[in-house]
Amino acid sequence: MQANKARLGIASRALMDHSFEAKGGDGLMPLAISFVGKTFDSDPVASRKLVERLIEPQRMAEHASGDMHWLAQEVGRISDVNADLVVSIYEAVFKHIIEDDTPTQLGNSQILPLMSNRRQDFKMAQWALKEKFPAFAKKHPLAAASAAVKVAGAYRDSEHPLTEPEKTLTVRVGDVEAKLRADLSSIWAAQHRAQYSDDAHEIVDSFVDAMRAVPDDDAVTLAERVIATNELAWLWARLFMVAGQRGGALAAMLWPWATQLGFLQLADTMKDAIDLVAAGYTERSDVERVDLEKRVFAAAFPHSSNPDAAKLRFQRRVFGAIGLDSLVTQEAKRIVEAAIAEKKEVPNEPMHRIDAAEWIDTDDFDWLREKGVDTNSAENIPILKAIRACESRDRQERNERSPSQRVSDAKVLYERLSNPLAHTHPLVLAHGWGGLSRAIESVTHESETAQALAAEERSFVQDVISNASSAASSAPAENAEIGNRSRANLAGAAMNMARLDAAIAVRLKPSIVAFAADPSPDVRHDIAWRLHYLWNVDRELCSKLVDQFSATEQDARVLLGVVDFLVRAANAEPELVGRITQKLLSRTDVLDDDNHRGLREGLGSLVFCLWIRHGQADARAALDRWLANRVESKVELGKGAFSIREGLVLGYDKDASIENVTRKRCQKLAFEIIDVTARGIEAFVALSADDRTDEVQVDASNDAALLDQMASQFFFAVGSTEIREGKEPRALGNPLEQRRFIADNLITLMRVGDAGTPRTIHYLLQLLEFLMPSDPAAVFDLVSHALLKAGKLHGYQFESLGADLFAKMIGRVVADHREIFDDPGRRLSLVKVLEVFVDAGWPAARRLLYRLPEALR
Repeated sequence: MQANKARLGIASRALMDHSFEAKGGDGLMPLAISFVGKTFDSDPVASRKLVERLIEPQRMAEHASGDMHWLAQEVGRISDVNADLVVSIYEAVFKHIIEDDTPTQLGNSQILPLMSNRRQDFKMAQWALKEKFPAFAKKHPLAAASAAVKVAGAYRDSEHPLTEPEKTLTVRVGDVEAKLRADLSSIWAAQHRAQYSDDAHEIVDSFVDAMRAVPDDDAVTLAERVIATNELAWLWARLFMVAGQRGGALAAMLWPWATQLGFLQLADTMKDAIDLVAAGYTERSDVERVDLEKRVFAAAFPHSSNPDAAKLRFQRRVFGAIGLDSLVTQEAKRIVEAAIAEKKEVPNEPMHRIDAAEWIDTDDFDWLREKGVDTNSAENIPILKAIRACESRDRQERNERSPSQRVSDAKVLYERLSNPLAHTHPLVLAHGWGGLSRAIESVTHESETAQALAAEERSFVQDVISNASSAASSAPAENAEIGNRSRANLAGAAMNMARLDAAIAVRLKPSIVAFAADPSPDVRHDIAWRLHYLWNVDRELCSKLVDQFSATEQDARVLLGVVDFLVRAANAEPELVGRITQKLLSRTDVLDDDNHRGLREGLGSLVFCLWIRHGQADARAALDRWLANRVESKVELGKGAFSIREGLVLGYDKDASIENVTRKRCQKLAFEIIDVTARGIEAFVALSADDRTDEVQVDASNDAALLDQMASQFFFAVGSTEIREGKEPRALGNPLEQRRFIADNLITLMRVGDAGTPRTIHYLLQLLEFLMPSDPAAVFDLVSHALLKAGKLHGYQFESLGADLFAKMIGRVVADHREIFDDPGRRLSLVKVLEVFVDAGWPAARRLLYRLPEALR
C-alpha cells in the first residue's frame, strides 16, 4: 500500500512539475494540485516545494484565480503533515488581490455556460479557506493563531487601509514587548460574528470561537502566540473580549496588558480593554488598583479639540465601568459620584455606538467646524445640545426608548429652532431642522409607538409636520441636500401619522399633497412608498396621489413605490390597479437610471399577477407583447417568472375552482415562456459556427437564462430546500397530487428537457427524483429524455454534480422499479443514458452498466 502511494506521489509531483511549464498546463494543474495534496505525505519535502511554487507572487499574479480554489481543497491533508505551510497558504491567498473581471467559464454548455470571472473565482478560494479554518484551528491551534494574524493583517491592508500610516506603539508588560497599531476596526469590525462578514473577518471570528472553547492553558498559549506576532488593534480587542468572557487564567494573563493606557485610550481597543479591567478588578490587589486609577488620571488627550472634556469623559467611562464600590481612591469615586449626580454617566459602549452626548466639542460636529461654524459659540450651543439629546435618545436600545421622552427631547429642539438666539449660524439651524425631522420620523415610524403617543404628543408631532417644512428648507444653497432630507423625513412622518386614523389624515392632507409635489425625488419617494398607509383612512387621497404619480412622475425610484402599492392593492381593487398599470406601461419618459430595472421588474410581477389572478385581457395583451419581443422584455418576463412560483402548485391539496383556474393559467404561461425560449435555443444550435455572431450568442444566452428562471420555479415551488434535506415538501405532499402534477406539466417538462442548459437540467432532475416514487415510468421517461437531448447536447454528463445525481437516480429506479424496464423502448433508453455517462468517464456509470443485466433479471 505504501509503495503504491509512493509511486502515486512521484507521478503526481511529476504531473504538477510538468503543468508549471508545459503548453496547456493550466488545464492539467487542477488535477495535479489535487493529486499532490492527496499524496503530500509520500514526500513532504518535495511536495512542499511544489506548493510553495504555487504561492510565489509571480505565479499568483497570473494563475491565482485558477490554482487557489483547488489548493484550498487540500489544506486539510497538507496541514496534517506541514501546518506551517498552510499558514503560508492562508497568508498568500488573503494578501493577494484580483480586481480583474475577465469572464471565466464553468461547465460545458454551448448556450449559457456557468459563468464567473477571475475575481469571483479567486474569492471562492478565499471562501473555501474560510470554510476549512474551524477544522484547521481544532487540529492545529497554534498554526491557526498564526494564520489568523496573517489573514487579519492582509485584510486590513487590502480592505481598510488608512489614508495616513498610523504610528506603531510599543507596549511592555514585564519582560514582554508587544506592538499595537490603530486600524479603525472599532468601525469595520465592531461586532464578533456580524452578519454578512467578509471571509477574512469570519476566519478571525472562527479563531475567537476556538479560543473560547479550548482549556485555560491552551487559551493562554494561543494568546501568547498572538501577542508575539500581532500588532493590529483588531486582534488585541478580540483577545481582551475573550479574556473578559472567560475569566480565569486567560484574564489573569491579559489583565496587565489591558491596563496599559495605549489600549485603554485607543478607540479600537478601548471598549474590550475596559471590560476586561472591570471584570477582574476586585480580584486585583489594592496596589494594582491604585496604580490603574492613577494611570487613568494621568491620561492626556492633546489631539482633542477640548482635551479637558475628553479627559473627563475618559475617566467617567473607565471608572463607571469598574463601579463605585470597586474603586479604591477617593478621587476616582468622586468622578463617578459626580457623573451620577449630574446624569452624565458615560457607558462603556462600542465606539461605533458612542453618541458623545456630554458636550459639544467632541468630534460629533467636525463637519460643521470644517465649514467655519463655531460649535462652541453661545449662539450655537443650545441647538447643538438639543440635537445631540434627540440623537442620543434615538440610539438607545428599543426597549429603553420611551416615546414620551423622545417627544419631550424633540419639543426642546423645536422650541430652540423656533426661537433661535441672534446670530445662530444658518448651518446649525438647518442641521437642527434635520435633527428634528429625523426625531419625528423615528418616533412615528412604528405604528405601535405612534399609537401609544398621548393626544397632546400627537398634536405636537402634527404641528411640527405642518409648520416645519419651509423652515427645514432653510439650508444654504450649497447644502440644499440637508433641507431635502429634512423634508423627506417630515413626509415620512406625515404618512406615518396619517395611517393612525382618518381625522389625522384630514389634518395632514395639505402637507401630504405638498410633499407629493416636492421638487426633491427623495421627498416624493417617502410619500410613494407609504401610499398604502392611506388606503383605509383616505382612499380618495390615496387614489389621487396614485393617479398623479403614474401620470407625471419621472423618477423610477418613486414610481417603484407606486408599483409596490399596486401589488398590495391588486386583489382588493383589480380594475383600478389594472388601469394604473396600463398607464405606467405606456410611459416613455421615465428616467433610465439605476432604478429603472427595478421598476421594470415590479411591472413584470404586477402584470403576471393581473393575468393569472384576475384574467385581465390588457395584462394578457402585455404578456403577449413581451413574449413576442422576449429579448427586449427579458427583465419583465424574468421577474414575472419568479412571481408565479406558488401558483404552479396551487390547489392540488383541495378542489377550489378559483385556485384551479389560477394554477392552470400559471402552468400555461410557464409553458409559453419555456417553449418560446426553447425555440430560440434550438434555432441557435441549428446555426453554423459562422452564423453564430456575438449578437446571436447574446440572444441565445438570454433565452437560456429565461428558460432556466422559469423552469426552476417548478422545483422551488415544491420545495427545493426541503427536498434536498429530505423533509416534508412545501407542496405535493402525497402520491396522488404528485401524479396529477406530472400529468399537468408533462409537455412542459419535456420541453425543458429539449433545450435546458446543465443548470436547468440539474434542477429538473432534482425535482424528478422527488417525484419518482409516485410515477416511476413517467419520471424515467422525462429523465432519459432530458439526459439524451439537452443534457447530452450541452454537456451535462461532464458535470460532477450531474454524474452523482444521475448515478443515484438510476441506481434507485433500477432497484425499486425494475418492472418499468419490461418495456423494450425504456430499456434501450436506459442503456443509452448509461453509455453517455460511461463515455464521459464516470466509473459509477460503468459499474451500473456492467451490473445492468443482473439487476434487470
